[in-house]
This record gives sequence, C-alpha cells and structure tokens, in this order.
Amino acid sequence: MSLASIHGGHDRRTFVIVGAAMEVRRTLGPAFPDQFYREALATELLRRAIPFERDVAYAVYYKGQALRGCGRFAFLCFDEVLVEVRAAASLCDPDVDHVRHCVVASPYHVGLLLNFGWYRLEHRHVRRPDDSALLGEGLP
Repeated sequence: MSLASIHGGHDRRTFVIVGAAMEVRRTLGPAFPDQFYREALATELLRRAIPFERDVAYAVYYKGQALRGCGRFAFLCFDEVLVEVRAAASLCDPDVDHVRHCVVASPYHVGLLLNFGWYRLEHRHVRRPDDSALLGEGLP
C-alpha cells in the first residue's frame, strides 16, 4: 500500500507540509494576520528539514506569451509543491481558484492551500487537471 493511498490520495510531500502547518496552527491559534503564519511555517519547515523556497514568483501566459509582471506564491516545497497561506474565517472559491490557476500556469503539478484563520487548520490540495482529478475537501 502506498503512502499516497494511506493519506486519502495525497502524497507524502503534502502530508508532511500539512503536519508542519498543523503544528503552527496548534501553537499560534487563529487570531494573527497571515504574515505571521508564513513566518512560523518557514520556521517549522526548517525545523523539520522540509526543503522550501519563500515568496516564489510565477509568470502568467496568454496564448503562449508571458504577460508583464508576475504573481507570488508563499512557498515552493520539495521543488514541486506550491503552498499558499491564508488567515481567513474560511476558505472561499476564489482562494481555491487562485491556487488552481497557479498550478495550471506553473510547471508544478501540486498546490496546497493552508488556512490558519479557522478554529482548526483548513487545507485544500489541488492537482493539475490533466494529471488527475482535483483533490481536497470541497473541490469539484
């Protein structure tokens, strides 16, 4: 049995990232702006020896042409998983859509949206539609 099947279809990479996020949420609680959760998550990722980059830029293309400017993602973990951080009362469709669009527009195939603002950590996994069905609670 693979680790991905044990964890509801999610692979080991997203499993350990969510574990780090759960520790951050358990320690800080729900009342801070997202910048503090990003800082704490970076500390926890380092502590757990999870490789990551912060404030990752991505380009947006229109009909094969790169548009001016770029978007930013909070983290890129394991050189493969885009991670976005929120601190909202709950996640909404535009938050999930943002991650979905970033995954589709990037060379990466997995996105993870973490929300620290709810009474417990809320997370959504997004995979590139051509790889597999979108994964995560509340996703179509």
